[in-house]
Amino acid sequence: MVTEADILAGEYKNEVTAKLGDLEKQGDDTVPTEEKNSHLTIVKTTTSTPTKAEGYMPDETITYQITVTNDGNVTITGITVTDELTGDEWPIDSLVPGASWTNTAEYTVTAEDVIAGSVRNEATATGVDPEGEEPDVVPGVKEDPTTPGDDNTVTPQPEDDTETMNVAARSITAKYDGNAHTVTATASKAGSTITYSVDGGTTWTATAPSLTDVGSVQFLVKAENPAYEDAISAVYTLVVTPREVVLTSASGAKYFDGTPIRRNNPATHVTVSGDGFVTGEGATYTITGVQTDIGASNNTFTYALNEGTKAENYTITQVLGRLMIMPEEVPLGIIGSVSLLFTSDTDLTAEGKKADAYKDMYAWIKENNPRLGALALIGTGNAVADRNDEEAWKLIKDELDKLERAPGYLPYYNIAGRNEVNGDELDYESYIAHKLCEVNEWNEYENGQIWYQPFNEQQLLLVGIGYQKTLDPDTATDEELEAQERWLRYVNNVIARYPDYTVVLLVNDFIEHDPDSQRDDGRLTKFGELLESEIVAANENVALVLCGNAEGTARWNKTYGERNVNAIMYNYSNDEENGLGFFRIVTLNGEARTITVTTYSPTLDKDSYDEDHPEYDFFVIENAF
Repeated sequence: MVTEADILAGEYKNEVTAKLGDLEKQGDDTVPTEEKNSHLTIVKTTTSTPTKAEGYMPDETITYQITVTNDGNVTITGITVTDELTGDEWPIDSLVPGASWTNTAEYTVTAEDVIAGSVRNEATATGVDPEGEEPDVVPGVKEDPTTPGDDNTVTPQPEDDTETMNVAARSITAKYDGNAHTVTATASKAGSTITYSVDGGTTWTATAPSLTDVGSVQFLVKAENPAYEDAISAVYTLVVTPREVVLTSASGAKYFDGTPIRRNNPATHVTVSGDGFVTGEGATYTITGVQTDIGASNNTFTYALNEGTKAENYTITQVLGRLMIMPEEVPLGIIGSVSLLFTSDTDLTAEGKKADAYKDMYAWIKENNPRLGALALIGTGNAVADRNDEEAWKLIKDELDKLERAPGYLPYYNIAGRNEVNGDELDYESYIAHKLCEVNEWNEYENGQIWYQPFNEQQLLLVGIGYQKTLDPDTATDEELEAQERWLRYVNNVIARYPDYTVVLLVNDFIEHDPDSQRDDGRLTKFGELLESEIVAANENVALVLCGNAEGTARWNKTYGERNVNAIMYNYSNDEENGLGFFRIVTLNGEARTITVTTYSPTLDKDSYDEDHPEYDFFVIENAF
C-alpha cells in the first residue's frame, strides 16, 4: 500500500524475494507516486430560514455550518479556521487525507446589511503540511439576501413598462453640533409622495424623523406615485455621534523657595481641544493640583458641565499637566530615578590635558556616584585607540575599579557607530574580556554590532545598535534587504522579551544635525528614520534614544498615541577646549515621567546645556515617556 511517506518521498519501492532450495533471488522495482497535493476545501451552508421569503430583516440571526475537508493526499496540521464575518476562529490540531471537521457560527443582520441588499460570509483556513508548506485552500462563501430584495429596492413596472421608480436607502451620520439633523428623502419620479415610519410600517407620516442629541433612529421611507401600481420603500438610518473633547490642565516648574507651585486659574489653566464644546455650551473647572516639596505631581482638576450641556453629547478626556519643584542646586540624579552617565567623545588614553580630564571625570564620578546611583557609563568614542594596547585597557580598568560600583564594577558601553580600532570595527569581545562591560548577548550584523543588557531590579533594558548599512529599497539586492530585515528582527525580538522594562536605545547615527547652524534640527538621519519606523514605533516600551554622531547638541520627540519618545544627541567636541572632560547625567524618573539632563566638566568646572540655551545648566523633559 502506498503511504503518505511514499508520496512525500516521491516514489514507492516494491521488493520481491524468490527462493528455490538453497538459491535465493531478490528483485525490486521503484515506482513513482502521485505528486503531493496539500489541499483543504471549505463548504459553508446556511442552516437558518428568514422570516420573510425575500430575505433576512434587521436583528434576525443567520446560522452557518462550516465544514473543512482535507481533500489532498497529505496530513495538514496546525489548522486555524476563520469566519471573516463573525470574527470567530477555531483551531484544529490536524486533518488526515479524507477527514472533515464541522462547526457552526451565528450572525445578527444589521440595517447596513439590509441597505447593502445581502450578507456575504466567507470562511478560510491556514495550516501546514509535513514539509512546512501552506496548503491550497478553497474558501467557503455564502451570500444571503436581505429584505426587501437582493438589490434592496422594489421596482414595480409602470403602465408603459419602460420606466422604473426607486428610492435609495441611506445611512446618515452627523456629529453633535446643537442643531437638529434630519433626512429628506426624494423619489426618482416627479409627482411622488414620500412618507416615513419609525414603527416598522404600522404608522406613516409626512414628517421625517430628526435627531439633535446623540443617538440613532432607524426608519422606513415609502414612495408612492399614481403612475405606478406599487409603493416602494427603503431603510434609512440617522445617527448623531458625540463630540470628542480633550481637557488639559497646565504644567509648571520652579526652583524650591519654600512656597508651593500652582496652576489653578480656571480661565487660563485648562485648555479645551479636540472637537471642543458647541457654542453656548461648556464646563467650569476646579483645579486642585499643588506641589510644595521638591519633586513633581499631577495638576489635578475636576469639571462640571454648564446648564444645558448634556454629558451624553460629549466624550470627554482629561489630561493632567505636571507641577515640578526643583532644588536650588539641581542634584545630578533626582528622587525615585535611574541615572546613566553619558561621556563625551574624549580620548581616554591621551596625554596632557585630555588625560587629566579623564582622571578628573572619573574622580568626580567616584565621589558622587553613591548619591547618583548610576547604572552604567556610556561613551560616544573609543575607549582605546588600539585594542591590542594592554596598558591602555589596564589604565581604564584600574580607574573604573576605583568607583563605587555594583555588581563588582560599573559597566562601560560604547555606542559610536563604526568605532574603528586599528582599522577594524568595534569588537565587544575585547570590552568583555577586559571586564569593562557586562553584556547579556551581542551579535555582529553588517558593519557593526548589536548588544543588550537588562537591569532587572530597575526594569531597565539597554540596547546598543552599532552602525548598519542604510539601504535604498529601490536599488538594494534581495540578499541585502534580507540582511537588514534580519538585524531589525533581532532587535525587536530582544525588546519583546522584556515587555515590562523601560527601553533605552544607544545608537550613534539617529539625529541629523549641522554643527554650523547652532540649532536643534530635530530631524532624523536616513538611518534614524529606519530605526524610528521599524523599532521605536513598533515597541511601546521604548522611551529614550541616546545618540552621538555629529558635533553639538540636538533633540527629537515624537508622540505615539499616549506614549512619548525622546532622543538626545550630545557631542561636545566643539565646546570649550574641545569639550574637555564633559559628561552628562541622564536621569529617568518613572513616577514623574520626566527626563532630567545635567552636563558638567570637572576639569573646566563648567556646567553646560547647549548652544541654544546657555543660561540653563540643566533641563527637564516633561511627559517624557
